[in-house]
Amino acid sequence: MITMKRIILIVAIATAALPVKAQDVNEDVLSQRASAFNLLENLSGTVAGVSVLSTSGRPGGNPMMMIRGIGSINGDTAPLYVVDGISGADPSLLNAADIESVSILKDGAATALYGVRGANGVVIITTKSGKRAEDGALITYDMKIGTAFLSRKPWNKMNAAEYLENIRTGSGITPPHLENPVESLFDYLKLDSGAYILNMSGFLQAEPLYDTDWWKESTRNAVIQSHNLSLSQSKGGTDLYAAAGWQDYQGIIDNTGARRFSGLLNASGKISSRISVRGMVSYSRTSENRPDYEGSEFGAIGALYYTPAIIPVKHPDGTWGRADEYPLASTPAANPVHQLSSLENSFITDSFLGSLAANFQILKDLTLTVSGNCSDINYKNARFSPEGMYYWSDDTKGNCAYIDYGSHVTLSTEDYLSYSFRSNDGRIQSSNMLGTAFYKMRNSLNSVGSEMMSTDLFSHYNLSAGTQRVMPMSDYDEFTLNSFYLRSDNVFLGRYMLALSLRLDGSSAFEEARSKYGVFPAVSAGWLVSEEPWFESLRQTVGNLKLRASYGKSGNMSGLAGVWEDSSQLDAGLDLCLFSGKIRLSADLYGKHTECYPSSLGSIDNKGYEITLKAAPLAGRSFSWNSGLTFSSNKFDTDIAGADIADFLPKGELSFVNSFAWKGFTLMIDAAAAWGFKIDDITMHPGTRNPEDGTFVRVRNILLGYDLKPGLFKNVKAIKGIRAGVSAENLLLFTGYSGYDPEAAYGTTPGGLGKDSFSYPRPAYLTANFTITF
Repeated sequence: MITMKRIILIVAIATAALPVKAQDVNEDVLSQRASAFNLLENLSGTVAGVSVLSTSGRPGGNPMMMIRGIGSINGDTAPLYVVDGISGADPSLLNAADIESVSILKDGAATALYGVRGANGVVIITTKSGKRAEDGALITYDMKIGTAFLSRKPWNKMNAAEYLENIRTGSGITPPHLENPVESLFDYLKLDSGAYILNMSGFLQAEPLYDTDWWKESTRNAVIQSHNLSLSQSKGGTDLYAAAGWQDYQGIIDNTGARRFSGLLNASGKISSRISVRGMVSYSRTSENRPDYEGSEFGAIGALYYTPAIIPVKHPDGTWGRADEYPLASTPAANPVHQLSSLENSFITDSFLGSLAANFQILKDLTLTVSGNCSDINYKNARFSPEGMYYWSDDTKGNCAYIDYGSHVTLSTEDYLSYSFRSNDGRIQSSNMLGTAFYKMRNSLNSVGSEMMSTDLFSHYNLSAGTQRVMPMSDYDEFTLNSFYLRSDNVFLGRYMLALSLRLDGSSAFEEARSKYGVFPAVSAGWLVSEEPWFESLRQTVGNLKLRASYGKSGNMSGLAGVWEDSSQLDAGLDLCLFSGKIRLSADLYGKHTECYPSSLGSIDNKGYEITLKAAPLAGRSFSWNSGLTFSSNKFDTDIAGADIADFLPKGELSFVNSFAWKGFTLMIDAAAAWGFKIDDITMHPGTRNPEDGTFVRVRNILLGYDLKPGLFKNVKAIKGIRAGVSAENLLLFTGYSGYDPEAAYGTTPGGLGKDSFSYPRPAYLTANFTITF
């Protein structure tokens, strides 16, 4: 009996010609979000039914991706990411400039190919490969430089005078210096100027000595920059792509930001007429600084909301202002400027991805593919707090430092036979696959710390300077998975399609033998109606009409150990092309049911529909207009007691993109909207739930570009292409929500949906772009 403990699987199967539906995002679309540090940010609004929720505006902050609602009862919402066949890779560590395309699998038959990890959908990421050029090689330099800034203040916060008056009237307590200003003046000398005015209510009111705008003191106009250099070549049956990139993004909150160095080598070629190989190696180092401690009411962002304006950043004697200097202050936390300049919270992540595959053509129509893949991610989180920092270094800790080291290693192999068949008359075409995959994952964590250090000078670099050691902690686990699968894709008479697949995943995380294995079947069918003989008279108007239907079962085991989650999905859809391709329409209906096996913890259902419409209203020689609209509606329901997630999921989402081209100029306007959901501003209502309507319309991106090659550089043969542009992102937001941004969540799990809890504010961007190819 095979024994295993954790589930991740690897299958990289092309599905473009199958009845199942995969939606692709190419590099042209990915490059439109000039400000994106994280690849997932580039995918927002590009595919119907795919929600990318920005849970943090910090450079490097991880968005939450949901495909057709929430697909797990006790796990998270994250889909399975597959990078060049490497399953379970972390897309946040990739440089978007190195990505050729992203395919998103949503329907049940497509996700069933990935078995127990497919319930939340699958995102297949393909890196760039060598391209053919007349002179043998293409060298491209791409540069983006811009600024990020706070487009509006998260709160209409009270100034110092308003705060004092609010304390008097709102608390029912008259501040002592207002009740008897002469006797109390000494106690509040640090905060009062000594001048008093008669306010509108007829009371004497102190004129505050300080009136601090904490958002102004703690934020900045940040500088962002990205530089990428690549070489691409396809010659003599060998393809080569090599790239190096550098990204440096300041955060709009002081002393926050992220930097990344990345490198990629992708090569493929033929060893002989029957043997071909391909390989990919990728490395990145990402450094982040997070002294803001986003999400904590005791962090700098929490202090931005709660520190009164009457408190100064520093007093004349050089001491830091504190919220508890005023007796009625809501929190004794250190002021945000103090925290941002004194706290250390750094993350360094090293990521290595590698894959190697070989194809052996055994017979004319029979091929054996063998592959091995590796993902090795190591991180270091170092934290330091000087003495006297409330909550972070109290009287029992003094100045303290902690370091966590973590490692996540995955090793996998996949081997499969593929056989294709075509009848002599071409009426029957069949592609078949039989394979197996093995996956092994190792996680380790080590944590050390020191408190009551002799000096702040050492920070976290000399833990032996502490007189109070923290008990060290370590953890290790190891998981494996075996998978067996088969698939058959068939086309009859050029217009009838039928695909069948079956996957078997086994894991020893389950103690009972009956539940060690999960079985994931799928069936899909398609009918190319426009190829029917009787359809010929309609083809001048309807160029393509295809009907689709599928059923598939996939799973999830990212939550409670020992319990399979089975997710069954039924899909129906159509693809339609009108007026010689000027209008293209895709529409889908789906129903997805998820429950636990063998013991039931409850079930969840997602039902909805999606529409993707692309049109080319004008296609002249000098001027063209292309338009794209994606719309999705999802209804979430559950019988799990106490689950109120449905209120915080949008009932509808829409993205509308228009592109105009004229004599080398291009203009792209990208807008988005969401409605039918609630958002709770916990920063304004701590300890209570007071959800508001989160409906919004956002102008997500405006991009203006110009192709310089046909004009200024048409006679410079050394330059193959040159383009410049500017973009403005997240400048306009229309919403009735009283908080900063209705697109918010706490963390990246379903439990954080609808919670605006001290999130790092999402900035607006102005960016200049420049690309040149030799």
